[in-house]
Amino acid sequence: GSTPAEATWYKPTFPAIIRSEGADSTPPAPATAAADRVKQENTAAMRTAQQKIISDLADFQYLTVSQLLTLEEYKESSRSYVYRQINELVAQDLVLALPRQAVTQPRVYTLTAKGRKYASLLGKTPYTRFRPGEEKERGENSLFVAHTIAVTDVLIAARLLAKRVPGIRLNRMLTERELKRRIYV
Repeated sequence: GSTPAEATWYKPTFPAIIRSEGADSTPPAPATAAADRVKQENTAAMRTAQQKIISDLADFQYLTVSQLLTLEEYKESSRSYVYRQINELVAQDLVLALPRQAVTQPRVYTLTAKGRKYASLLGKTPYTRFRPGEEKERGENSLFVAHTIAVTDVLIAARLLAKRVPGIRLNRMLTERELKRRIYV
């Protein structure tokens, strides 16, 4: 876990998500005040969308954009919006886009070390080990990617079933990585 001092120390490194933009000392002109308000609302919505992505990646470890659309129950028309959000997270070094073997293979995303620390500030407990080289090797392994996407699809279906059917409750969800550490065969 992290201590409150560590969490406070780390906050400034997430400017687009945590730190709000400072107010200008001169009041805006009336015509731009409405535009600024819309911009602030859009920025807040964007922050929330990025936080959801980070939270989902902390829960599932690896996700594609299609899986994010399904998980957050976005419409297919929101695909470009989700791509923009995830690309911003990649640019901020919070999310790693794993390399692909073929253009037809879906891009898989995972949290970086910085992204994991941010996820812990959101109250998530992502796995702690992160080796960029190992993650890139995994992304280049088409069998690993296909298997991971399939397993994650099952986990997403279980979560959505529990969310939609009142009589079903998902007490705990273990990713394959966590399951491997608990079961010895």
